[in-house]
Amino acid sequence: MAGGPLYTGSCLCGDIKLEAFGELKWIAHCHCPSCQKVSGTGFATYAGFNKQDVHLTEDKLKTFRASVAVARSFCKKCGVPVKFEGEAWPDEVHIHLAMLDNAADLQPLGNVHVKTRLPWVHLEDGLVAFDRFPK
Repeated sequence: MAGGPLYTGSCLCGDIKLEAFGELKWIAHCHCPSCQKVSGTGFATYAGFNKQDVHLTEDKLKTFRASVAVARSFCKKCGVPVKFEGEAWPDEVHIHLAMLDNAADLQPLGNVHVKTRLPWVHLEDGLVAFDRFPK
């Protein structure tokens, strides 16, 4: 891959290595109950990439089918959530933002599933808010 990855990252223990050779499509906070549970807090923040642009240490991942349409993958060793894939986005992979080495430099663009946000999460960030994922 000419020029090297645009984004790199890893899980907590370092077993999962991430390289992304394409541009980010979007970054957003998801407030759905499933993302609340997987993150252990009020929301999960994802970076959306084209699936073919992201390379992960796949043999170190454990995948859980959260539903027939959704797959969530975690590090087998440290349990850190790594990625989300859904039938609604067949050509995308959604990486947990904190996996990226430069996460502090990246800015979310919006909040999704705000109807199910926890009552103590206040949307005072000035970002656009959607009841569901926009088309």
